[in-house]
This record gives sequence, structure tokens and C-alpha cells, in this order.
Amino acid sequence: MFIANICSVILLILVALTFLTQQRSKQQTAASKIATWFNERDDGVGQCIVSNRNDFPVYNIFTFIIPNNFKSKNVKRIFAHVIKNQDDLYLNQQLLEKNECNDPEQVGVGIEQMNREANFKTLVYFENLPPGDKDFLFDNNYSSGHGHGVPGIFFTDNQNIEWLRFSDGSLHRKKYIKTATKLAVLFSHV
Repeated sequence: MFIANICSVILLILVALTFLTQQRSKQQTAASKIATWFNERDDGVGQCIVSNRNDFPVYNIFTFIIPNNFKSKNVKRIFAHVIKNQDDLYLNQQLLEKNECNDPEQVGVGIEQMNREANFKTLVYFENLPPGDKDFLFDNNYSSGHGHGVPGIFFTDNQNIEWLRFSDGSLHRKKYIKTATKLAVLFSHV
């Protein structure tokens, strides 16, 4: 009788572990259908494509561009790097528009470059991404970093699991909403 009880408990544990493994595999399968990549044009401009191959939307999508030599998967470091680059683009544009700088070379870029940058992003937010693709332009000129830009993506799936698909293609469960809110990248919303 005692051995039968032990066998029943072991069998129950094995069934529970099998169920949990299958659930995790299902979640991973859905998340694996979210991707981002870029097409580089001849003029050095990158077109970033964000793709959802599921039959359902995903939410709170942050697509970011980081240098190919950026290795940290720390959420705060990723946002800090991307925000700094986005702020630099914005600041350069604002200084030129306000005529606070007679020589655009003083802010680090020429007029032609600043006009190009007006359409570029290093961080793009979509509240939801239905099945299909979206795209945006970015400057693939990381001359100071001696590399090139590569896209990554944070997203929340339909089961409210937060994910990071890093620029190397790897997929990780990674909480990012709270950090994005603390850094004022995302404002609280319902």
C-alpha cells in the first residue's frame, strides 16, 4: 500500500511536469512567430520590419535599434542606450529648427544629415501589432561605434507574457513594461 502511494505521487509529479513543459513550449512557439529584421538600402538607410506570424495580435511592442556589438540583455541598459540615441537625433533637429546654432556642423552633423535624420527612429512603439508586418526607417550609420545597427524587439503576447527578441535572434522571457514606465518611455495606461 505504501509503495502504491509513492508510485501514485511520482506519477502525479511526472504528469504535472509534462503539462508544464507542454505549456511552456506552446508559449515559446507563439513568441517565436514574432520577429524583426532590416533591409538596408544603397543610401545607408535601414528599413526595419516588425513581423507577427501568429493568428492573434501582440501588444506593447518596442522595436529598438542598437549597435551590432551591443551585448547586454539588461532591459534598463537597452532602453538607456536607445533613449540616448533617440534624444541625440531629436536634440540635433531641435537646435537646427530653432536656429540656436548658425553652423549645423557644431551639433555634430550637417544639414543634409539632419534632414535625413528627421525621419529616423531608434525606438518605435506600437500599442498592438495584428498579424502581418509594419516597418520604419532608421539610420544604419554607427560610425562612432565602428559597427552597424541591428533591430531587437520587446513585446507582450496574448497570454500577457513579456518577451525580448534580442538583436542576435535569441528569444527570452523578459519583463520590460515596469522599466519602460519608470524610464517614462511608456506612460501608464489601461
